[in-house]
Amino acid sequence: MILINIPAWSLVPTIIGSILITAIILASIFLANFYFGISFLRLKNDKNFAKFENEKYKNTPWRKFITQTKKERIVIKSKDNLNLVGYFIKGVSEDDYALLIHGYHGRYYSLDRQALFFHNLGFNLLLINQRAHDESDGKYTTLGYKERDDIKRWINEIIKRNSNAKILLFGSSMGAFVVMNIIGKKAPKNIKAAIEDSGYFSIYEELYYQTKVVAKVRLAKFLMFLANIKTRLVNNFSIKLNVKESLGETEVPLLLIHGEDDDFVPVDAIDKCYKAINPKCVKKKVIFPLAGHQESYSYYPEEYEEIIKEFIKDYFKL
Repeated sequence: MILINIPAWSLVPTIIGSILITAIILASIFLANFYFGISFLRLKNDKNFAKFENEKYKNTPWRKFITQTKKERIVIKSKDNLNLVGYFIKGVSEDDYALLIHGYHGRYYSLDRQALFFHNLGFNLLLINQRAHDESDGKYTTLGYKERDDIKRWINEIIKRNSNAKILLFGSSMGAFVVMNIIGKKAPKNIKAAIEDSGYFSIYEELYYQTKVVAKVRLAKFLMFLANIKTRLVNNFSIKLNVKESLGETEVPLLLIHGEDDDFVPVDAIDKCYKAINPKCVKKKVIFPLAGHQESYSYYPEEYEEIIKEFIKDYFKL
């Protein structure tokens, strides 16, 4: 038996290497969790948001419409067993329904101005809280991935109430991304038209823009790499989801709206979405000058309403 004496100093590089690798792994896990926290986790005090909201928003005619109109509170279950909360407001129409889907850090009344507009046109309204927003359960949003199935369940809730329902989908920002992702070839025939305002083409592109351009983080691509691993392995969703496949298959008439000066979702997103739409599908693209993110309605209220009425008039009894 031969014994080989290995000098202790020769193990130093191996030990240092192991320490460095461990440090890199731990740092990567920390960065992934930190990035996930600021990008996806529910806002602190989210369920008490209304208490801290600026008073000027509470006194608008459209917010008063939401607060003073009789509403039915509805709770449904998500695929992963979360309680999702929405509110139904009866309209004069028998079969026309508008499902309004808010954006990132919004809530059921974030689209109150659009809600009043559609209600004045006669629509029954369903205003929902997305997962991890307001009264709905959930520790984190998935920026549209799991929300796709959530919204399909809300659509089924409308159809259960009225099998003859003619549904208009309206989504803003993240809600717009969801709308564009659920109007593919498997979309229920009850969906007669859809409107997206300020939507993005893909989760990855939107996150990268926010990280690299807005936050000016130099390690943006590395953070995206870490986020993609974490969301897939731990949270069971992918940030690589985009609207290309759904829009390429859709037969649902789609109106796309964007503000030219949007600094949250760059305006070129509307062109990518528009080009992805099935050539045989009815579609219209409108870009409002000077308007920022989700600001087109407030900048051009009359034009905004006329464009929508003109687009949907053939599908609903206005």
